[in-house]
Amino acid sequence: MKINNTLTNNLTNIPSIDKNKNLAADKAKEACDMFESLYMKQMLQIAYKDIDIMGENVGSDIYKDMYLDELSKQTNGSMGLSKMLFDYLKETKMGGK
Repeated sequence: MKINNTLTNNLTNIPSIDKNKNLAADKAKEACDMFESLYMKQMLQIAYKDIDIMGENVGSDIYKDMYLDELSKQTNGSMGLSKMLFDYLKETKMGGK
């Protein structure tokens, strides 16, 4: 009786293939969103290169970098690059669907 209970418990703890696919898809989507955010930050740094947002104080570059970082996080996934990259990964690496 004890052996059967142990076997039953072990079998119920095995993750299903669908859960693993969903987990992989979620992680891939998150990575794509992070890449888009990084790409957007690079573009914003180029665009705001000669603009003083916080004046010319000693810490203005730090505040400007923090501002651009948060701005790029807010646009996360809205540019379309993340979706395009995720769709490509889904088709080629995750077996389509």
